Amino acid sequence: MRVRDGEPFVVGGLFRENNRNDRYRIPILGNLPLLGEIFTYRSRSSTTTQVVMVVIPYILDTPDVGVEQERLLMRR
Repeated sequence: MRVRDGEPFVVGGLFRENNRNDRYRIPILGNLPLLGEIFTYRSRSSTTTQVVMVVIPYILDTPDVGVEQERLLMRR
């Protein structure tokens, strides 16, 4: 990918899907054979998320010498 200095671009594509099945029942009555289903509640839920990153590159001008060496050269 080629972009200009300070030009944002989007990096995406990380998807996550979460499926959930829940079952709630009334204590004791929900455990009865055959009749227990009358006292049971079931629910399903599904969520999908996507991660998108926005990247802004900056080109920095760096000297050929290290920062500490540059301070020593400026003092001379």
